[in-house]
Amino acid sequence: MIIYNNINFIGLKLNILNPKQIIKWSSIFYKDKIIIGEVLIPNTINFNTGLPILNGLFCEKIFDYMYKWNCNCNKKMYDINNFSFFLYCKFCKNKLIININRKYKLGFIFLNIPILHLWYLTGPLKVASLLLNKNVFYLKFLIYYKYFFSNIKYKQYFYYNKLFSKINLYKKKYENIIQYLFSHNILYKKLQNINLLTELLNNKELLLINNKYYNKKYLYKKINLFNLFILNNIKPNWIFLDLLPILPAGLRPYFYINNSTYIISTINENYRLIILKNNKLKYWLYLRNNIFFIFEIIEKRLLQQLIDYLLINKLILKNNNTFFNFSKTFQGKYSTIKYKLLGKRVDFSGRSVITVNPSIIYNNIGLPYYISINLFKPFLINILKYNNKLNIIFKSLLVNKNLFIIQKFLNRLLQNQFIIVNRAPTLHRMNLQSFKPLLTEGYSLKFYPLGCSSFNADFDGDQMSIFLPLIKTSKFESNINLNFDKNIISPSNNKNLFNNLQYYKLGINTLLILNYNNELFNIFYFNSIEKIYEYYNNNILSIFNLVWIKYINNNNIFYILTSINRIIINLYMYIY
Repeated sequence: MIIYNNINFIGLKLNILNPKQIIKWSSIFYKDKIIIGEVLIPNTINFNTGLPILNGLFCEKIFDYMYKWNCNCNKKMYDINNFSFFLYCKFCKNKLIININRKYKLGFIFLNIPILHLWYLTGPLKVASLLLNKNVFYLKFLIYYKYFFSNIKYKQYFYYNKLFSKINLYKKKYENIIQYLFSHNILYKKLQNINLLTELLNNKELLLINNKYYNKKYLYKKINLFNLFILNNIKPNWIFLDLLPILPAGLRPYFYINNSTYIISTINENYRLIILKNNKLKYWLYLRNNIFFIFEIIEKRLLQQLIDYLLINKLILKNNNTFFNFSKTFQGKYSTIKYKLLGKRVDFSGRSVITVNPSIIYNNIGLPYYISINLFKPFLINILKYNNKLNIIFKSLLVNKNLFIIQKFLNRLLQNQFIIVNRAPTLHRMNLQSFKPLLTEGYSLKFYPLGCSSFNADFDGDQMSIFLPLIKTSKFESNINLNFDKNIISPSNNKNLFNNLQYYKLGINTLLILNYNNELFNIFYFNSIEKIYEYYNNNILSIFNLVWIKYINNNNIFYILTSINRIIINLYMYIY
């Protein structure tokens, strides 16, 4: 559901669909008449003519016209790119038909029995189980009619009249058979009769009485669920499907190849089977008194299973193909939400692998030169625009060159700039923080080791995305709220996220090692620490080499035997 405030778009809201809303979306007003988009026939197209069949899955009356810019006189079908004709036919001067609705006009199937939506049965919340106070396994036992398939005597071909006469004779023995026989309708009626306010108050009273942890947890779940239903104006019986919505025909198309062969989307096959079974069930319901009741039960079960395959697909066909299912569009790495919405590329953003750099201060991040040049390219061109002699193309080429003046401009731009760093998946607030960028060499983002625990990251190939805030409000928020030094304590459990990790402890341990196995005759003598750093940076000395360093105390000269790793850690402890 998309929420609007007059003209402005406010947000997107996911909600359980009202059956009336499905009818409203599928109906159309045409010449003072309402055409309701109910699909009655499982047929798709006429394979001889290639035209859609009336009241079928591609019906033009339900899903709008198939061809663009077509005329009723059928003399000409105009080219989409040729707009010289405007919106009127050259031959009959009538308005042209435009299929603007074919990609968003819904249809629906009127189901002969209410079918339980599988997401609300086996989903993480188990909504059906909470509302009906029944176990999930028991609900599955009811909706799949396992009672009749497990009992051998009910597999015999009984008529309805014979069955009901037995129920009347032996009431105690057969008291639960009606519940098993009409399980979908009974569960639907129970949900219809639920009063949400009274149930909410009763559960709150039970919460005060109960002392057991398990019962309290279960009651909390129920109270939260009833609150959500009341606040969003949802009725409990909506978790059952009276009407099954059908996707617009433009989103499940068919294509003509040659020799009267067509390729049709796999979801159409699933819809076709559902309509077939639904029509067959309707036929058995009309002939209820004259047929064996097991026929009706088989069709009910098959209809439930086919709608389950549409939602959560587990059916594998003979050619190892599977039907289309809606769960696949929301699950996994390549789902619609992750791949199409969260995984979109945006301007002023980048992505790279993170590597460790302990020399960077905790509030900073090392930004590679090639990323920073792409991020700040418009700003650099804007600085160079004051030189009128330079062309725009020459300016952009000049920016791409690794010139000293460009680096100077970049350093000036980065002084008061914050960049937002995100590590996917963004499951909690700490995965999105801002840092001060520093220009570095290489192709990877240089990251401070102690900041990894808040991002749940490590240096084994993890990638991070960076975003440049442009608006004043976003700059202010990244500077004040999202800044790394403001997010040391976790908001969920108040724990310190600035933890010493295992590789950090290992690094400190290696810096404290004093190795006497080296030859004592090859030890260098130094008068200052600066000279030691010079030798170390030029790879003359390694980190574990022993050195004698000059130390003066009360005009007394001493030489202390130490290693370069201990000098480094001593220097860092002195700085911080």
